[in-house]
Amino acid sequence: MAKKNKKGIDSIKKIVEKIITTDYAKEMKQSFIDYAMSVNTDRAIADIRDGLKPVHRRILYSMYEQGFLPNKEYRKSATTVGNVLGKYHPHGDAAVYESMVRLTQNWLLINPLVDGHGNFGSLDGDPPAAMRYTEAKLSKIALKFLEDLDKNVVAFKPNFDEKEKEPTVLPAKFPNLLVNGSVGIGVAMATNIPTHNLREVVNGTIAYMRGEATTVEELMQYIKGPDFPTGGIITNKKDLLDIYKNGKGTLTIRSRIEREDAGYGKCNFVITEIPYTYAGRKQALIDRLISMINNKKLEDITSITDESNAKGVRIVIETKRNANLDKLENMLYKKTPVQDNMNVIFTALVDGEPITFDLLKYIEEFVKFQREIYTKKYEYLIDKLKAKQEIYEGLLIAYSNLDTIIECMRYGKSRNDMKKCLTSGDVSGIDFKTKKAREIAKSFSFSDMQAEVILETKLYKINMLEENELKKELKSVLKELNTYKKIISSRRELDKVIIKTLLDIVKEYGHDRKTEIVDRGIIEYKEEEIEEDVFVLINGKNYIKTIDSVSLVKADQDYIDSFPYVLEGKSTERVNIFTKDGKLFSIKVSDIPRTKLRDKGIPVSNIVSVVEDDIIFANMSRVSNKLLFITKNGFIKTVDNSEFETTRAEISSTKLNEDDELVCIRQVSEEDLNKDVVIITDKNNYLRFGMDEVPELKKNSVGVIAVKLADDDFVKTVLFVSPEAEEINFMDIALIAKKTKRNSKAKKIKK
Repeated sequence: MAKKNKKGIDSIKKIVEKIITTDYAKEMKQSFIDYAMSVNTDRAIADIRDGLKPVHRRILYSMYEQGFLPNKEYRKSATTVGNVLGKYHPHGDAAVYESMVRLTQNWLLINPLVDGHGNFGSLDGDPPAAMRYTEAKLSKIALKFLEDLDKNVVAFKPNFDEKEKEPTVLPAKFPNLLVNGSVGIGVAMATNIPTHNLREVVNGTIAYMRGEATTVEELMQYIKGPDFPTGGIITNKKDLLDIYKNGKGTLTIRSRIEREDAGYGKCNFVITEIPYTYAGRKQALIDRLISMINNKKLEDITSITDESNAKGVRIVIETKRNANLDKLENMLYKKTPVQDNMNVIFTALVDGEPITFDLLKYIEEFVKFQREIYTKKYEYLIDKLKAKQEIYEGLLIAYSNLDTIIECMRYGKSRNDMKKCLTSGDVSGIDFKTKKAREIAKSFSFSDMQAEVILETKLYKINMLEENELKKELKSVLKELNTYKKIISSRRELDKVIIKTLLDIVKEYGHDRKTEIVDRGIIEYKEEEIEEDVFVLINGKNYIKTIDSVSLVKADQDYIDSFPYVLEGKSTERVNIFTKDGKLFSIKVSDIPRTKLRDKGIPVSNIVSVVEDDIIFANMSRVSNKLLFITKNGFIKTVDNSEFETTRAEISSTKLNEDDELVCIRQVSEEDLNKDVVIITDKNNYLRFGMDEVPELKKNSVGVIAVKLADDDFVKTVLFVSPEAEEINFMDIALIAKKTKRNSKAKKIKK
């Protein structure tokens, strides 16, 4: 029994010795980094050389491998998806099909790489049909990714189960990453490369190869800027140089709006091109416009009609008679998705690492890749031609010694003996009938390949070969061989071939620019704001509206008193809305609908992304008073209201500890500065002290502790009271509230 126990202990010791101890935090950190890099390099970020993500590359290669070529019939999309899943990309059929759908959509790609047949979605945002209903094949330009794959121009790697081989990159013959763009979100990085005009990018590439454009500024003489399949107008031309130099920036894109006379003093706006940011979401743009009209955020518009068809976009905006068209168009640009911003970031994989690059870096990498694949192509062709040369030269020698070779084959005892005779002149295994043939055979020194060709060629074919024909073929091979050697031995000659291919692609697939590029000032309209006195009303359900002063004077006082917030100001001001989590939402008064007195207004959440139940205070931004802040955990401070003047829609109004929130904000008038502050808690405790004891701090400070709270208690509200007041009515509870020292414990309310 003891021996068995000892064996068991020894076995456990051996297992323990094999256990590797590691730090958990270090292991998790490294594992997450590995996972993040895998997501970025294997899914989210495209390769700078062919401009494709792995899933797109696998789709194109799979279709090419299956023979779904442009000159063949369409094949079911499910066939392609199944093959991609089974062989190369085991990440789910939905992911593969969605990626394939994107490659067909001509409103997203300047030059689609897949030719789809059936419902592959629409510019409006309609979803594509299921893969079992649609059909697809490679588009013509997609072949420019797949040519020469059989010439060893790119490396292949094992697939996920090592049963197949797939290319690590496709030998793209045109600058696809810039032409068709790329969108991807990885871990801690993203890419959003806009589409460009094929002709312009190729011209820029050729100018670089000829040494005529070696800086970003010089390249931009050829590559003017992004060119979107949806057209539109880029209005910040002055920012393009910085974007192309830094590899990131923001594009401002406008719809193209035309004016049509509708008669009777009316004029319609007709949108014929939309921002690229709404490609595949056109209906969302229209819905947003309709919503803004219904919420009375756009005036002088009577209706919106979508008359788009297969010929193009046509969204008709009908205006009121004698409307100020310049002002109205300007409001459309300022307040609606008719003008939108696109954040651009040029990120791609370079040598397997994601980097942000500028325009010059991209052209450099593309040209470097082209020179590499063309060099490999011609090295492959040279090897093939050398093999042909060797064969033809061998056949010529064989032709001149045809009788001896026939005798060698006729009297040879085995194939091996025949081959020895041809390659080394070893005639020991051949019973030649003539001494002359035997002596000639001894001089044979054919190469292995020449010998194999001679042995495989039927005798009657050798006999039928014409010596002149062989010499002619050999001459042609030598000429072609010299041409190829000249190309790879000279950078200039190699570039000529690349340039010719690029020009041929442009000739077949190039098109004129669709997107206009201008400076903002050329088409910007200046809107003159009329300043007038208004009142902003917010009710208990956080509906907001503005009314004029005349309407307020005529209103019933009880009705006005029912509003928690009645703010007086100018139409050019802003309203600040504060929330429990310390955020401040700033709204232009002009963005709030002007209504009749009894109209309900609109929810605040329709204007800014605020959670309505979290609103605790609102005021006009230009009020000069201080604000008193009190938090749930008893932190207090005052802040000058000027710190909250902002043109941004959302900022932080205060700093809060992790488990804290604002419970009350009070506007402090000059009179309030001489009053006392009374803090009331949830357990009906109170603390009273002078307003002069509350410090004035900056908005980004936490404040100071005003009251010590029990573990299960919290601040409920704060009041201002006169220093002479002995009784305070709060929630129908009478308090005998004597002054207490600041930071002392709260006392129980006496009922």
